[in-house]
Amino acid sequence: LITSIAAFAALFGCSDSNIAVDNAPPNVSIVAPVDGASVAWGVEVEFAGVVIDEMDDASALQAFWTSSLDGALDEAVPDEAGDVAFAAILSEGAHTITLQAVDSDGLSGEASVDMVVQPNTPPSVTIVTPEDGAEALLAEDVVFTATVSDAEDEASSLAIVWTSDLDDVLDDTPAGADGQAGFQTAELSVGTHTIEVQAIDAGGSLASDAVEITIYECLDEDGDGTTDCDGDCDDTDPDLNLTAA
Repeated sequence: LITSIAAFAALFGCSDSNIAVDNAPPNVSIVAPVDGASVAWGVEVEFAGVVIDEMDDASALQAFWTSSLDGALDEAVPDEAGDVAFAAILSEGAHTITLQAVDSDGLSGEASVDMVVQPNTPPSVTIVTPEDGAEALLAEDVVFTATVSDAEDEASSLAIVWTSDLDDVLDDTPAGADGQAGFQTAELSVGTHTIEVQAIDAGGSLASDAVEITIYECLDEDGDGTTDCDGDCDDTDPDLNLTAA
């Protein structure tokens, strides 16, 4: 009987090469962002997905990322494991993110997630010290403090930059978790400074505040060898100075 079946198969040309195999579309999944994700505008979004096909190697597939608002986002060939990833900044609004994979026969599979890009509220920053119009002597310690906050980001994640229009960048120490930022310096040059502090969030939005402070040179106008920086109580009278006092 077996011999008869084999002979029948040979007679009518039946072989493995003539057996049709149905080609299924690629299997697609989105790893990031998760469905329902929400980010502030200006924040770079990480995209990651996996595409697998029963017939083709990953390198034979084409992967396409699109947004319902922004259109085409990225096109790539998956790596050996079928992974595809990139990063982008999306426009404000509600997005449906779709990852589509196409195999060598033109069959496609896709997956989608929804996410929202919220408007990015700028940070808030206020200089506490010194007060506007303050004065100090050359080489005198001046303490600068400010309070910062942001609706979307932790205060400690904000970039803080203090500058002087005379001395350029003064400090960039981050704020603490309590929103307090500051530093002190005795190295301000002589003159009237406009001191500005900027707070910049992860989305690139910034806020600033500014005060003026005047730094006076240490003078010995009465020539007694003691300057006002040394404690001369009357720099117009050579008989009155710190030593005499």
